[in-house]
Amino acid sequence: MSILTADNQVQENIDIWGYTSNPLNLMQDTKRQFDSKNIFSPGHFVGEI
Repeated sequence: MSILTADNQVQENIDIWGYTSNPLNLMQDTKRQFDSKNIFSPGHFVGEI
């Protein structure tokens, strides 16, 4: 869940984005699932995916 609007006090005390880990592994797994031969724009996305 992400908070779209909040007072400064709220923003300072909670994680307003709601996601704290690195999604790179998830993106790499998704890329492998849909492009197992790595032929669609290899190395052009974040993390050289």
